[in-house]
Amino acid sequence: MSFTLLYIRYLQALRALKEGGLGSLLLPFLIVGLSFASHIAYKDMRYGGLLILALLLICMSLHLSRKDKTFAQLHLTNWHLQMYVEYVILTLPFTFTALFTKHFFYFPASLALLWLIPYLHYTPAQKTIFKGISSVFPSAHSIEWISGFRTSFLSIIPLYMLAVATCWMRFLPLLLLWVITTALLNFYNEYEALHILKAQHTNARDFLHQKIKKHCFYIACFYTPVLLLNVVFNNDFLEINVLFLLVQFALIIFAITAKYSSYVPAQQNMVSNSIVSFVSIGSIVPYLLPLPVIFAIVYYKKALQNLNNYFHD
Repeated sequence: MSFTLLYIRYLQALRALKEGGLGSLLLPFLIVGLSFASHIAYKDMRYGGLLILALLLICMSLHLSRKDKTFAQLHLTNWHLQMYVEYVILTLPFTFTALFTKHFFYFPASLALLWLIPYLHYTPAQKTIFKGISSVFPSAHSIEWISGFRTSFLSIIPLYMLAVATCWMRFLPLLLLWVITTALLNFYNEYEALHILKAQHTNARDFLHQKIKKHCFYIACFYTPVLLLNVVFNNDFLEINVLFLLVQFALIIFAITAKYSSYVPAQQNMVSNSIVSFVSIGSIVPYLLPLPVIFAIVYYKKALQNLNNYFHD
């Protein structure tokens, strides 16, 4: 039985760990912390159900956006098993802890539901739509959002509309917006060409500051209507909504700084993706909320150092 796909993932993980720097050192502690937090969540049936739902949505999002589905189905005899094992390994640190609570059934339930995900054959159409979207995001600083929305609009907007429709509920809209954030973080998977990078700035610090401010502004405009409606229906949720928005800012800033810490013109960003993904998962755990801020600060310095090589400060 061949496990070629899993071996490729193993090699990619090793490469990411070698090039991840401080993030690689903190990753084991992050996983352990998330496992412990998941154990606490499973003690409450409602929170345990929300956690399983979040993990399933993440795996579904990853599966629907992956580009190797057709190749795997055509050339691998056990493609379903390999993809299934991928998703089991990805979620295992956050699902097996249910076995140590009275709601242990969440673990076998997650295994059964994950088995269905590889059978999802739908792939979002990669059509270039909204050709005038550059008027909404006008500048070279917005290249990620322009290209991201053109290709991912049909998967992001339904989630956003669902968040609006359920804004009277307490936690579900925040969970949906968090899932959208994980999708937005994929916008930073590619490095732009050097002439785009230097289109408006000759200084690395100014470039990075302007990009961070603009992208945080986009997040604020995108999420504020849902959060305001949520506060209207849940008056005691004002502080929670403000904290949630600040955490999303930190995640976006971390994604930007992680991208430019390893920037190479016009290439794919494979180094920081796994670290950004784990930190985004950690952001739903209350006592791990400082992690996106810590990682953003650490990678900010690395991003400046790397960008200086191209701006020649």
